[in-house]
Amino acid sequence: AYSARLADGSEKAGRIPYLAASGELRDTTVARGFSRLEVSTRIGPLLIEVGHGPGGPAADDGPTPRLILYDFRKDKYANPDEPLFWFGDLGTRFKRGQPIRYRVVYHPPRGAGAGASLPPKSVSGAARLLPRDDAQLVPVADPPELVPAPKSVAWGEGALDLTDFALAARDGQEPASTRSTHDSVFARTLGALLSDRFGELVRPRRDRRAPNPWPFEVSVSAADAPPQAEGYALRVEAYRAAVSAADESGLRHAARTLAQLASPLPDGRLVARAATIRDWPALRVRGVHLFTGGQGPELHERLLRRLLGPLKMNHLVLQTDFLKWDGHPAIHHAELGMSKDEVRRILDVARDEGVEVTPLVMSLGHMHWMFHNGQNLDLAEDPEARWAYCVTNPRSYDFIFSVYEEALELFKPRWFHIGHDEFADRGRVPFRDSSKPYTVEQLFLMDMERMVAWFKPRGVRIMMWGDMLLAPGEAPDACHAGTKEAAERKRSAIPDDVIIADWHYVATTPDKLGTVSYTHLRAHETPEHLVCRLLLE
Repeated sequence: AYSARLADGSEKAGRIPYLAASGELRDTTVARGFSRLEVSTRIGPLLIEVGHGPGGPAADDGPTPRLILYDFRKDKYANPDEPLFWFGDLGTRFKRGQPIRYRVVYHPPRGAGAGASLPPKSVSGAARLLPRDDAQLVPVADPPELVPAPKSVAWGEGALDLTDFALAARDGQEPASTRSTHDSVFARTLGALLSDRFGELVRPRRDRRAPNPWPFEVSVSAADAPPQAEGYALRVEAYRAAVSAADESGLRHAARTLAQLASPLPDGRLVARAATIRDWPALRVRGVHLFTGGQGPELHERLLRRLLGPLKMNHLVLQTDFLKWDGHPAIHHAELGMSKDEVRRILDVARDEGVEVTPLVMSLGHMHWMFHNGQNLDLAEDPEARWAYCVTNPRSYDFIFSVYEEALELFKPRWFHIGHDEFADRGRVPFRDSSKPYTVEQLFLMDMERMVAWFKPRGVRIMMWGDMLLAPGEAPDACHAGTKEAAERKRSAIPDDVIIADWHYVATTPDKLGTVSYTHLRAHETPEHLVCRLLLE
């Protein structure tokens, strides 16, 4: 049996089964976030008190740490010969310069064990970092793993010394001579990656003389590079690297591949494995879908610099429903909203990484952002659901197009994602008297007609989710057209230049989705008309 006092003052009690219930944390948690926990054991009651600093459990310097005790006996990492319970911190985010302190007091059963008569003893300690010169600095694969895999790779002998180049980049200096804009694009991309990835692992050599001369031959040349957009050819030898690319994006990709070839040596030098590589993207559009959020743009910046750029992504769909719109301050969401200046920071980093940004501002359905703080309820199709705006009310478009004007001014995009998924999934549609003469399909097409008429003269192509164009059975999930006939009518009504983002939650291979033939609305369309949805939430 056990009893716990939680951080909010409430009490919890129960019994721990003789055998572990399962290996799942949710089934085996005894208590989490407690300030006091007492457990009955075979040798008597064990009491654990939890505080948050040197002042002890009664100290008033912050919330009680959310420590957890759970049954570890059937955990997938447990040793069956050592049946244990796990007690500690499971999930607190540590930040540099913001230490987290705990004070845990154990009260063992009185008279328990051979040391019961010994006087109480206080034990404290602190972790120390001890440098090891002979430690392996990073995992090194031979040959290096390149992601995404290039079209062709031929490994050579030897390695190119990048030490001086990496040191200059780490110190914020222009790495060697940048003789042209192309050299500068390549140098900035490579220098930022090496500095971020290896940092202080690269050390100046004791006998270091003047920095090595610029070891790269960089050119944008259709003669030497693959002719495909974003293609490049990279040849790394012991004393030089030659790069030719179809365009500046190809130069960035070559630099990113060269950074993946690099690894530090125990003496502090940084070298890149010799190789001859030719590569170009198989897909014209390679991107992800992210949300903004009210915690600032730092996560987006790190993702762009450390993940999306290095993995040669070239597109970001940024969902900005809860942006702090100038014309509608009353719908601002303090937790999910982001300022325009913060979005500009994301756009600047995306531009540096060669990533195109398409804004996504939901329309038709998923309109909870429009009704936040109880605003605009007179424009809701069903005011109780607060999900869709009323298509038959002209003032709905006064609102949405005023927001879209702000978004176009901020992003200056080539494409604009209008959402349009799961339109009638919440509430009563149709509900308003002006909407009742129409079906869901007709309301959807009426709204689509308004969208096309607004975006076309502005020279911006529409992107939209594809689930409302699919009937049940045409894909494993995300089929919200109602009937096959309705799906076909809606697909035939969508203009040729609308980009369909085909999204699915089901885990399967693309050949089993069966939606390519439905979402490619015309046989002459280019591959950019099928954009797959990847959610990073």
